[in-house]
Order: sequence, then C-alpha cells, then structure tokens
Amino acid sequence: MKYEINDIERLTGIKAHTLRIWEKRYSLVAPHRTQTNIRFYDDAQAKKLMNVCTLVNAGKKISKIAKLSDRDIDAEVYLLQISGSEQNVSAAMILQLTTAMLDFDQDKFETLLDKVIDRFGVRDGIVKVIYPFLENVGVLWSTNESMPAQEHFASCLIRNKLIVETEKLPKNDDAKKVVLLFLPPNEYHEIGLLLTNYMVRSMQMKTIYLGAAVPFENVITTCERLHPTHLVSFFIMHKKRMDIPAEFAALSKQIDNKPMIICGRQEMLSQLSSRTNVHTAESIDTLVQHLTTT
Repeated sequence: MKYEINDIERLTGIKAHTLRIWEKRYSLVAPHRTQTNIRFYDDAQAKKLMNVCTLVNAGKKISKIAKLSDRDIDAEVYLLQISGSEQNVSAAMILQLTTAMLDFDQDKFETLLDKVIDRFGVRDGIVKVIYPFLENVGVLWSTNESMPAQEHFASCLIRNKLIVETEKLPKNDDAKKVVLLFLPPNEYHEIGLLLTNYMVRSMQMKTIYLGAAVPFENVITTCERLHPTHLVSFFIMHKKRMDIPAEFAALSKQIDNKPMIICGRQEMLSQLSSRTNVHTAESIDTLVQHLTTT
C-alpha cells in the first residue's frame, strides 16, 4: 500500500515539515517517488515511522532513535508497552494497533485488544486507547463506502470484542436512565454506537439498541412504547442524505423534549438545528457528560 505524506501525518501525528527534517538530517527513511516526483511511503516505512513516533512521544530523542536498527526500535517499543507510564503505554498501544491493522495481522490485533483490556479494563481501554485509535485512523467518522479494507478489518475485530464484552454487563432493567441508541437512515457505520452502548451499560444505565439505518418513524414509535429518558445517535453526513439535519430537528419535536445527544465531527454537528433538547458531542467525554447531567 502507498502512503502519501499526509497519510503518514494522520497515522503518526508527525507533522510533514518535521518528517522532512528527520529524513534530511538523520536519513530516517528514504521515501519513494512517483513519476511526477510525489513522495510516498510503503507499509514497512509507515510502520517504522509509527514506532519512531511512539518512542519520541515517550521522551526519547530522535537523534538516538535514528541510530537504532529496525529490530532495536521494535524492542524499545515492546518494552514501552509493558513498563511505560500509563500515557506512554496508551500511545504505544494505539500505534501498535495501527501497525497490526496495516498488516492485516488478526492475531496481533486481537492480542493487543486483550492487552488493552488487561491493562486498563474495558471502559478505560475504550476511552484511552480504542476510541483514540478509531479517531486517528478515521474509522470512527468514515462511511463504509470510503473505508479502506484495513479499516474494515480493524472495525470488525473491535466490533466483535465490544459485543462480547457488552454481553458480560448487567442489563440494568431497573435503572432510572434508559438510553435509546440508533443510527439515522442510510447510516450503517455502527462502531461508535457499539462503543457508546458499552459505556452507557457500564454506567449502570439501561440501553435500547436499535442499530443502524433506523427510520425516524421507528424511533418515534419506540419512544412512545418504551419511554427512554435519553436518545443517542451518530451523524456522519451520508452523501445521499443531505436532509438529515432537518430530519433530526423534526424528530426532536416529536419525542416530548427528551434529551437527544448527537455525536460526530464538528463540521457535521454544526449543521444541526439548535434546539434546547438537542446536544452535540465530538468526544466520548462530552457524551458521558451530557448523559450524566441531563
């Protein structure tokens, strides 16, 4: 697979300007060039740069890292995963999940997920590793049509893990707060909703999980029959449904002013009409705050 410099910046957090300096000063990697002289990187180079970024984030000097062999860099990253500070461990795990994704390495990816849960627990693992990983690689806010195969691969493995772990939680049938979770019509990317379902259940709230691509009339019917206290949805601007913001606004009028929390990227959320019972959340922390305070 080919990665342009903007892809490397997204995957590693290394600014393009910094990467060019490292290449020139330390000969860290030698990017390939297209016939039109546009630089690109292969899988091995992308993975090396992610490992380098992990070590830099942990406080190691790039000048020293550049002198290490690829094997030594791998060994340093491994040590960081098992003995580093919580912040460094979470950063290392995020980048290691990314490299496993790029390799389609299912065993490594699933092993890393288990390590995340063993180190942080499921709930903190979601907040500190899984959610940031999904944001970094674009899985959380992508649509299925545009998602590369490797991101599909990662999304499905995380989805399976979340379903298994969620089933271990109590149903919270007597909870005071009941949260209805759904995706609007033509939205099928369910990973964010599954993450939220686990988080809500772990907060001793009851959930009603409707899943992907739910017609708004079905949401209204469910509200009338089951009386949820809150609604949560994800809005990721499907190209065929430019009227979704207006439909959310119309829905908010028909649910007896129940708090409705819409998650997504800021450029998507800004299109939603402002209503007193509609809250927007760009992060899992904001989502949890709305659920606990409304």
